[in-house]
Amino acid sequence: MIIHRLKKDHQKPDHEKPVRFFKALGHSTRLEILAALLKGKKCVGDINKLIDVHQPNISQHLAILKVAGIVCSKQKGKKVCYSLTDRTLIKRLFNSLLSQRSHQC
Repeated sequence: MIIHRLKKDHQKPDHEKPVRFFKALGHSTRLEILAALLKGKKCVGDINKLIDVHQPNISQHLAILKVAGIVCSKQKGKKVCYSLTDRTLIKRLFNSLLSQRSHQC
């Protein structure tokens, strides 16, 4: 019976990836970062100029977005630049959320 339960648990679909994705979207600073990255690849310093948040905090938020698979990074000398892994998905998500605001019950 225990072996049967373990096999059953093993067959459950992996929900961790979508959970990480949506948790990563659950902070206003990360949404501001994504909005900046929708305009193109940016280094941390560039994002820092656009968003009124300290650079170490921006880096922490970018790390969360990276673990969630939403952004990817590239080292350029001493700078780290970030871009969206799926710009179309994030753009559609933002557009959907903005249109939902105007259609509230």
